[in-house]
Amino acid sequence: MQRPVMANPRRLERYLRARLANLGKEQVRALFLDGAGRLIADELVCDGTVDESVIFPRELVRRSLELGASGMVLAHNHPSQDPKPSSADIRVTSHLERAAACLDIRLLDHIIVGSSNFSMRAAGMLN
Repeated sequence: MQRPVMANPRRLERYLRARLANLGKEQVRALFLDGAGRLIADELVCDGTVDESVIFPRELVRRSLELGASGMVLAHNHPSQDPKPSSADIRVTSHLERAAACLDIRLLDHIIVGSSNFSMRAAGMLN
């Protein structure tokens, strides 16, 4: 079975918009990728509330190892439609990036879907 290539940023953002836009509550998804940027798995991490969700970096790194992923993209929506990351979004992304890097897993991006998409990679918030 052919897996879609998720390395193209525009294709990735369209995919995430289709999955997360217009939900009434926050939902966090993790896309686990192989070394060529192909999707291994797209998994629901948290089904949150109207303005909050929980992300555990330890569990995301563990799951990456289980799947043999070399990269991941974290994504969630903001039902308020404001794609600006909260301080909690920034903090958990930083923790996840550092934890994953220790095991040679790259956090490729954290994308927030609102009225538009906000890419932490494009905003220079990831190494």
